[in-house]
Amino acid sequence: MVKTEHQDADDERSFERVSHVERVCLHNLLDSTNEAIYFKDLDNRFLLVSKGVVQHHLDRQRKKGATEKLDWGPEYYVGKTDVDLYDSALAEEWMAEEQRIIEGAEPMVDVLERDSSDSLGGWFQTSKAPLRDDDGTIIGTFGISRDVIAQVVAEQELALREAQLRAVLDSSPDVIACYNRDLRYEMVNAKAAVLLGTTPDKVVGRTDEELERPAEVLALLLPALQRVLETKETCEVEFPSQAGAQTIWWHARMVPQLSADGVGPHTAQSGPDRAGAPSAARPPDRSGEPVGAHGAPERRHGQPTH
Repeated sequence: MVKTEHQDADDERSFERVSHVERVCLHNLLDSTNEAIYFKDLDNRFLLVSKGVVQHHLDRQRKKGATEKLDWGPEYYVGKTDVDLYDSALAEEWMAEEQRIIEGAEPMVDVLERDSSDSLGGWFQTSKAPLRDDDGTIIGTFGISRDVIAQVVAEQELALREAQLRAVLDSSPDVIACYNRDLRYEMVNAKAAVLLGTTPDKVVGRTDEELERPAEVLALLLPALQRVLETKETCEVEFPSQAGAQTIWWHARMVPQLSADGVGPHTAQSGPDRAGAPSAARPPDRSGEPVGAHGAPERRHGQPTH
């Protein structure tokens, strides 16, 4: 097909319009985001940076004690490398990372990194990839990094609270367990795992049937658990277990817990309302419609109390 001069002119104008739109979009993205976005050439020199790169660098300078007025803009960074801007050890680490991306032609995606030079312990989630021209040739790298310190701190605090709760639950002499709506275990304490004859990690996600509990225990437990789910009311039941030649009767109290707004239930545990029984214990909120069960041994070689 032979193009006319008029068609060539139309194609050129169309290309110019697309190029203009791309430039406008890129400018708006880099000028408005707080995330650090950059483009570099094969020698690790900055080609373009976002407002987030500038802000991150200025924050670092102030943390290091800079007192002069810092009013650098994105153009300040063009042509510079990380060595010109950051601590040498950190800059060399970043540049080596980007060189591996260039040589391997493979991106790194959502990598959690700690800024070792930041005394306050900054955490960032970073993605980097090869920068390619129209024919696919690698001409540098580009990347995006976001500050996730708040998320990391929250996760660390949650892990601490869960560890503290686990220590409390595992120190209890009573059996404590949580079920979800499908009556699969969501949590068991150490005493419950002993009763079930296995370890907690092999209990979570399974049902009492899958754990092959005795038929007489299932006949007592399952209807009671189902009743709690249906009525959202506390239910108590007693069931036996064998310890060698001994029969131990357990008094179990099953307690549902609704969310704070009363709409969606969450897991909960409650001890038997008997003298000397431990107080209520509450595990982390989870999704679904679960029920908690708490059991304490009643007596050996006997029949259930009434």
